[in-house]
Amino acid sequence: MSFQPNRRLLRACLISLLLGIAAGLWIRPSTSEAETEALYFVSSGHRLTNEYGFLNYWRAGDGSRTIGAPISEPFEAQGLIVQYFEYARLEKHPQYDGAILRGRLGAEYADALWRSFHRPLNPEQPGRHRFSETGHTLGEPFAAFWETNGGIDVFGFPISEPEWEYVGTDLILVQYFERARLEHRPASGTDAVAIGDLGRTLALLHGIPTGAVDPAGAFSVDNNGFAVVPTAVPPTQVPPTAVLPTAAPLPAPTAV
Repeated sequence: MSFQPNRRLLRACLISLLLGIAAGLWIRPSTSEAETEALYFVSSGHRLTNEYGFLNYWRAGDGSRTIGAPISEPFEAQGLIVQYFEYARLEKHPQYDGAILRGRLGAEYADALWRSFHRPLNPEQPGRHRFSETGHTLGEPFAAFWETNGGIDVFGFPISEPEWEYVGTDLILVQYFERARLEHRPASGTDAVAIGDLGRTLALLHGIPTGAVDPAGAFSVDNNGFAVVPTAVPPTQVPPTAVLPTAAPLPAPTAV
């Protein structure tokens, strides 16, 4: 007895096969999505990837505002994988199950300059909160920025009181925290408080290589992590070649 395939069954199998192929094509990640796992910051010439989880941390931690652009490639230092950024240094700690933490840049910078900060004589001041961990206080103009941008997790405890300091050529009000230095520039309007670039400063002090590297296929982005659209270069306008007037031929001499 021979087996005669049912036409309906064959048709159903064919439809299922076609749908399976289509579904496979549909869920396949596009090239542009894969490229976003490696970003190349055009302004600094450095890459940020998920090889050590730093890219995901940067994205989740409001990186453009609180970490800045990468200014080095990842490297090993004292048993940690670290990468320097404008405002921070990310560290992968194996002793904490690979947790990523921010380096203590504010404390390190103060130590590098042999600076010490005196605790306030009267810590119980109106409008200021005293931290028993360091004995220093926090109030405006830095308190609101500190609280809304990550607090202890991002900046750590204050290790100084607000004080006037030259940053470059500008005399501004600053306050040091374990992991950062906050700066107050009233002329900046709504962004009067910003994070100082201690990451760049310490990279320079430690001799960390910060020269631009090859993008190596990474997706080019600006400091906010957005794609950089190549600027169209207008064609060069070539002036028309000047045509010199042709001199009229001299008349033939008249025979005498």
